[in-house]
Amino acid sequence: MTAPGRYTPRGSNVIGHTAKGAETSWINGRRVRFLAEVWCELASVLEVDELIQAGDRMLSDKPFLLAAPRHLERALAAYGSGRGVRKLREALPQLRENVWSPRETWVRLVILRAGLPEPERNLRIYGSDGKLIAIGDLVYRRFKVVIEYEGERWHKDRWSGIDVDRYNKLVLAGWTVIRVRKHHTAADVERMTREALTLRGWRG
Repeated sequence: MTAPGRYTPRGSNVIGHTAKGAETSWINGRRVRFLAEVWCELASVLEVDELIQAGDRMLSDKPFLLAAPRHLERALAAYGSGRGVRKLREALPQLRENVWSPRETWVRLVILRAGLPEPERNLRIYGSDGKLIAIGDLVYRRFKVVIEYEGERWHKDRWSGIDVDRYNKLVLAGWTVIRVRKHHTAADVERMTREALTLRGWRG
């Protein structure tokens, strides 16, 4: 994305765009486009769920915050009737802060669209001794259910034994742990979450 009058990049799998009146900011010593505007412009090439994943990342502070909710709201208001504005309006209220990965977003959307309660995101879980046991991806504090998405790196990482110990500590502390992997479908996630919550006393 470039300003009017500047060279528009082209190449394999690269489509250049020109932005009128584009704002810029500084990140790590580099001048970049105002990211809330970029999020709006992505609506021309992304679907709603992809916009939600991108928006969640912008609102996350890991590794650093890229935008605040008010920035996205203002950018959408200024976007007017731009291409994909309906998708943006659908996506915006579904964005959440403190989400650390696109797959966490996917799991959360599956859960909510199944009519299940919304979990907390990346919640610190402590043992009875006050020591930190884990930071759960998606957590139902009331029912002591935690949902963890395990990427491929989890199984290749030489430190994965630490995660095994963490899961064991959660179970011993009375938590039900749902472990979601790439092969699980939306139906799998819904079923496992519903069953775990029901067993823990959720009545819908």
